[in-house]
Amino acid sequence: MEGASSVPVGTIVSGRYRFDPTTQDFNPADSALGLYEAVLDFELSVGDAAYRAETGTIGVLNDSTRFGGKVDAYTLTCGPPLVGPAIDDLPPFQMDMNLADTTASLFDGVELPRRVRAEAFDIRAPVQGLQTGGHLLLRDSTSGKISDVGFLVEKLEVIQPKDGKAPSDSDN
Repeated sequence: MEGASSVPVGTIVSGRYRFDPTTQDFNPADSALGLYEAVLDFELSVGDAAYRAETGTIGVLNDSTRFGGKVDAYTLTCGPPLVGPAIDDLPPFQMDMNLADTTASLFDGVELPRRVRAEAFDIRAPVQGLQTGGHLLLRDSTSGKISDVGFLVEKLEVIQPKDGKAPSDSDN
């Protein structure tokens, strides 16, 4: 898959999402992967283009061996549907963000963390089978043509949880 040609390297990508930290794991049988349909809204900007979704899933991996070695990870998937303008005549389909801790020391379980700090992840390190960073996926379902806009995650912070309480340093 080649990246979208009309988005220059270095284009600023920023976003925000709001989630419910009380959401229950819909995958409770798997002790290495928690899945939470917790995202309440999501916004992403690629340069001047704006994208949004009203739902999404957060994944928490703890000591997972799914990717060829022990890893902890935090994933965010929003869409489909993802609403926003087409890039290179391809409509937006989905946004994925994957943050990996290749030391597998960040999480003690698969509970949904109230707070996630990007500096806790080795987010630029390649993890076999798990692309780190983020991707805005573009897809034309008629032609089957696909593309993406890839981005690094340099900053991730909790501004204020849904319950209005500021996260403490003991929160992940």
